[in-house]
Amino acid sequence: MKRVMFIIAAAVLLCAAVSLAAGGVRVMVIPFEDTTGELKGVEDDLTAAAIDEVKASGRYTYISPGQYAENWMKDVKEGEKKLFGADMVAELKDLKRLKPMFVHDELGSIAEHRERWGVDLVIVGQIRKEGEALKLYTEIIGMNTGRFYAASGECQPGLMKDEATRQMHMLMAKGDAVQEVGADRQLDPVMSVVVYEIKTASGEDLLLVADYTARRPDPELQNLDIMPKDPVRDGIKSLRLESNEKRPIEFAYLYKDAQIESINISAPPPAVTSAEESAEVLTVPSVSGHIVNFTLTWKGGELKGVRAEPAQNPFGEVK
Repeated sequence: MKRVMFIIAAAVLLCAAVSLAAGGVRVMVIPFEDTTGELKGVEDDLTAAAIDEVKASGRYTYISPGQYAENWMKDVKEGEKKLFGADMVAELKDLKRLKPMFVHDELGSIAEHRERWGVDLVIVGQIRKEGEALKLYTEIIGMNTGRFYAASGECQPGLMKDEATRQMHMLMAKGDAVQEVGADRQLDPVMSVVVYEIKTASGEDLLLVADYTARRPDPELQNLDIMPKDPVRDGIKSLRLESNEKRPIEFAYLYKDAQIESINISAPPPAVTSAEESAEVLTVPSVSGHIVNFTLTWKGGELKGVRAEPAQNPFGEVK
């Protein structure tokens, strides 16, 4: 169950957004897999077709198995050599054997993978059988976010390369999207911390700092801090949010020695109240257009609780 806490961490204001590394976008293609076991040679053909599309794109840099192994070896430790065996370079070049590393749930430490492997995007593909139909399923995965975009389609044995080319065009068109988190900015890619900036009615900025777990995709929200971008040293700072539903949400922060002592969140009661506990959801857009849901719990016209959460998971699948 997701748990959202309003704990103010002023140190977050000192963090800087992590920018993408300069240079060309580096793409690695994991050998395609035939899960049916019925087709011979098609795995290599589809892998080659995917690589050709990356090379011909004009905007992506293809990372070969040899380059991948070379990148790994730059920082390899003695203990890791024992894990791979005598010929570590040969082991690292065998991307088919290493494919389990690219399962989504294994991509928790995204930034480390991206820097050590020298790869920004990874493409994977499978031939599957659904009923009597053969289907090609492909994905492009962002190494700095863990987000992915998937394509699929039925294909006949003689037309599989055409289907692979069609899907590759779709995947590469989403190369930018899977590298971007669905938030205004990212504070810490390893710890999965993102920020949403919301303009208040007075034009000031309210920051929502969301901390997610490391799993991918769709990690759980662990913590959400809400704080003014411009604090005061002492006294009360009041901020008002205007929701899309034309119902305001008021925040009152009590400061002492530039530290937040307490937060009070309030809102006018809805037009219709009930003795039974009920909830309403008010939506507020961030400066980049991301929606944050504020769930207000009411009972007899009294506000019993407020829970905030981004409407869309910033590390979720790209559509």
